[in-house]
Amino acid sequence: MGAKLKEQKKPLEDNTAFKYIEKKWVLSLKKNQLNTLLHFKIKIYSQQ
Repeated sequence: MGAKLKEQKKPLEDNTAFKYIEKKWVLSLKKNQLNTLLHFKIKIYSQQ
């Protein structure tokens, strides 16, 4: 079991790179959500 756990642990560099990518992804996701919300609001307003 111990050997398998050690293999699964990734080097620090990989980890920080992943965190950086994840942060960028989350940020772009939030931006997309905002854009979609704005898009829907504009759609609703234009229908009235």
